[in-house]
Amino acid sequence: MKGLSALRTGCVISKDCIEEERLCGLVTYVSIYERVCVIVHDDDDDDDDDDDDDDDDDDDDDDDEISPGGWQNFIYFLNIGLVVVVVVVVVVVVVVVVVVVVVVVVVVVVVVVVVVVVVVILLSSSLISYYYYHYHYCHHHHQ
Repeated sequence: MKGLSALRTGCVISKDCIEEERLCGLVTYVSIYERVCVIVHDDDDDDDDDDDDDDDDDDDDDDDEISPGGWQNFIYFLNIGLVVVVVVVVVVVVVVVVVVVVVVVVVVVVVVVVVVVVVVILLSSSLISYYYYHYHYCHHHHQ
């Protein structure tokens, strides 16, 4: 947690953070990846850095120029974890949705087929009986 809070308040310097320690002051490592270290900005160390005194507002930009890839490395490592989690969640959701859709489609098809068969049987039997009796009745009366 110390590394993360330092990341929010300070600047990040990538692989050669040990040599560049004088730029921002105290070095705090992010414990997961030793390649990325977080530099906590210390106001007392500004006196040592003439360049930083001139551009105090552009402090983060200077650090990015001096050590490109610091933030990007940390964000890259975070993104790998996020991507893995998102991919797993998306795959699980897609599988569940596909299974639910397949089950619903099968149930609907079965219900429709059963209803159609029952209706056809009922209609055909009733029509056959209707026509049979009607024809029989009319045929006998007409003769």
